[in-house]
Amino acid sequence: MTHAFQSLARHFAYLRTRSTLRALPLRTRMDCNLDGREDALAHRAVYGA
Repeated sequence: MTHAFQSLARHFAYLRTRSTLRALPLRTRMDCNLDGREDALAHRAVYGA
């Protein structure tokens, strides 16, 4: 049960992180070289390299 809860918590953390990155203004995402890489960056931030 604990493993399932941890997996679910990580998945929701991934979704929140991805949503936060996508909510940034386009200019900011372009300046930080994030545009089009939000999914990969959120995955790396939550699950590691």
